[in-house]
Amino acid sequence: MKKSLFTLSVATFTLMSSLLPISTSAGTYYGGRPSGNFNVYYDQSVNSYGYQHHLDDGKNQWSNITPKVSITYVQDTSSAPDKAYVSETSRENLLGSQTPYKKNFWGISPANNSDVWYYSTITLYDNNIKNASYMTKVAIATHEFGHALALADNSSSNKQSIMAGELDSDQNINNYSPTNYDTQDLISKYGR
Repeated sequence: MKKSLFTLSVATFTLMSSLLPISTSAGTYYGGRPSGNFNVYYDQSVNSYGYQHHLDDGKNQWSNITPKVSITYVQDTSSAPDKAYVSETSRENLLGSQTPYKKNFWGISPANNSDVWYYSTITLYDNNIKNASYMTKVAIATHEFGHALALADNSSSNKQSIMAGELDSDQNINNYSPTNYDTQDLISKYGR
């Protein structure tokens, strides 16, 4: 009786484990976009606030890691690209954000990290970063593009990562470009 109960428990655990969404890596979302190749459109706010070069440098940080990842700037929204904005926020120390969206029967709606994304938005918050250095602004853009590539915040304090935790202050940024840890996460998500 004990042996059959143990066998049943193991079989149930195995079945349930296979049905639950799990991350492909500690640093990537289970869902996200189906491909690492996508387009991004810059809203007029990007130029108004003067952040085009910061965003260009941030997206380019992810280039040449693997040929399966490419973020291309486009000048129109006809292909449902990701969208980049610069805005202001009432949340003190919020430097940037990324919001994924999915397409469903009812149209476009916010997605979660286990959904397949249709596109995402990236927002940099000028009122919290306008006095930051050029490289800090690039690091924030790089971090948010990392989220657009379905890389999660890395909350482990022993990992050097552009995706380290939530960026909550200019002084909290220790990495200005993807590290080996980030590179491995990106390759684990999209391949070599």
